Amino acid sequence: MNHLFSSIPCPLEDTYRQLKEEIIDQADHNQELKNLEAAISLIHKEISGRIRAGSEF
Repeated sequence: MNHLFSSIPCPLEDTYRQLKEEIIDQADHNQELKNLEAAISLIHKEISGRIRAGSEF
């Protein structure tokens, strides 16, 4: 999760999946997954004006 920016834009769902895979590869990842879910839900709400349904895109 050291890549803070990219010169090539990618869809939010791709970034989400990549970060989720990185987190799952780590030991004791429950809190990090909760943080990722909270962050992605907040971003989705800010972009679309709605709360994201479900835990996947």
